[in-house]
Amino acid sequence: MKRFLVLIIVLLISCISVVNAQVVDSLLPLRNDLYTIEEILKVDSISKTELYNRTLKWVALNYNSSNEVLQLRDSIEGELIGKGLTKTTCHFSRIAKPITIEYTFDILCKNNRIKVIYNRFVVTIHNNINGIDYPYTNSLELYDMKEKDLLRVHKSIKSSISQSLISLKNSIVNGKDEEW
Repeated sequence: MKRFLVLIIVLLISCISVVNAQVVDSLLPLRNDLYTIEEILKVDSISKTELYNRTLKWVALNYNSSNEVLQLRDSIEGELIGKGLTKTTCHFSRIAKPITIEYTFDILCKNNRIKVIYNRFVVTIHNNINGIDYPYTNSLELYDMKEKDLLRVHKSIKSSISQSLISLKNSIVNGKDEEW
């Protein structure tokens, strides 16, 4: 009976460990393409070429240097691929820490719609100790974080990308150049 009880306890502990690792993996992108945010934006009566041009203008206005950000510009296929970076703050146990989120975006334009894919996230959490920055980036140290802290990081990523998508849609919908 004791052996049976010990066996059940060992199985429960191993199941909890596996579940916890899966939760951590699903909450935070630790490897390329593990985590992807994809959105299709639908707009009325805008051609692929016009959508491409408005999206290119949005990238130029929303990133410091669109020439450095954009890795691919294909006006024939209506595709833009770039690398973005955003900075935010996340609260861990009542301490606010700066976070840098790097990502790749792929924007595909077709008539009346745009597909936006954000992936290849790299999250850097900055720890400032005595005025010295000790950052850690997508490493095993992130596994040591509490689940609620990982949820906060995940929420920061989602919030940042949501703001970007809202900005893109507003720019496209309101992007028609005024007649002079």
